[in-house]
Amino acid sequence: MIDSMHKPRLLIVFPYEWLAYYPTLAYLQDALENDFEIHTFAPSPSYFQQVATKRKNVHFVRVPIKLKGAVARLDSLLQLLGIPLQFSGYLSALALYLAARPYKASLGLGVDFEGFSIVQRLCRHAFFLSVDIIENSIFRSWTNQGRIEAVLIPTEERFQHVFAGLDVPRIFLANAPVYRPVSIKPSARNGLIYCGSALPNWGIFAYLDFLIAYPEHCLTVKGSIPADVEQRILSDYSVLLDNRQLVVNKEYLEFNEIGEFLQRFRIGFCLYSLESFPQHMLFNQMYGSYGKLFSYYAAGVPVVASDLPGMRSVTEFGTGVIVKDSSPGSLASAIAQIEANYETYAANCLRAAEYFSVDRPLEHVRLSMLQKVCNDPD
Repeated sequence: MIDSMHKPRLLIVFPYEWLAYYPTLAYLQDALENDFEIHTFAPSPSYFQQVATKRKNVHFVRVPIKLKGAVARLDSLLQLLGIPLQFSGYLSALALYLAARPYKASLGLGVDFEGFSIVQRLCRHAFFLSVDIIENSIFRSWTNQGRIEAVLIPTEERFQHVFAGLDVPRIFLANAPVYRPVSIKPSARNGLIYCGSALPNWGIFAYLDFLIAYPEHCLTVKGSIPADVEQRILSDYSVLLDNRQLVVNKEYLEFNEIGEFLQRFRIGFCLYSLESFPQHMLFNQMYGSYGKLFSYYAAGVPVVASDLPGMRSVTEFGTGVIVKDSSPGSLASAIAQIEANYETYAANCLRAAEYFSVDRPLEHVRLSMLQKVCNDPD
């Protein structure tokens, strides 16, 4: 461990509003905080509610609303004139760069091409954390891939899609917690759980339609709920709330608290719909490293999951049931299949959680970063 009075500084640039909802970054900060003075920069949330964080040195960067409006109007004018320039996409990146620039650091961790394009300009050593694969990112051309010290990414499949042919060290890091043994007590578990943001493409209304069709079941929704989704729940599914079939819990939990919370429930949902998903995000959605899936595993909670390549672990480890569609009948059949052999499915979840535990790759990241700064000239 480095002397706490002389810790090297690490700048992390996370270019998305959902910093508080991305577990891998929290696990990285936990693994690195004893050796580095960490400063994290992220846009101030608007779509996702801003939550209090117990972490030190998290800097939320806000772009003034009037400036956003002015740049949006400029972009509209340029579009009318047939000029292929769009400045709105660069505005948040510029704000993050200006906020981070005063914090002198030799080491940086940039999230995706936007975050990396910033830290490569501010830090001698720059690591790349792949979170969302955005096809044709406008920031890719700003990235000097020769500056990448290592890529932190969930799978080789995702690496080849983003960096095909690039000879650079990679550290495979699933969006999963550090494994901790759990005692499974099926009799103490009740109900279904959906843990994540309540978005239409992430199955929220499929779950509610299932509850309407099968009133013997109850579901807890744990996570952020956009205003339009909440309004539709109140208008179209109020009977579920009245009958206590549906419980909405928006209280924010730190990631180290989620496992204990999830252990109360019997089965978790992890469904995704690609029908109306943006084309430039399709690969990312299909081959995702789904945080909620790994959280269920760590709690020993069997899953009902979509038939997507990123869900292969469900079949490989026998952690639940894959469904071809999200109709009420398909979900009911999957739940019945799990309940018929519940303890085996639950035990398999813990086996998967141990396999995907991030303690070993996090130690690899820590040692790689320390090696870089320790080899720097004074």
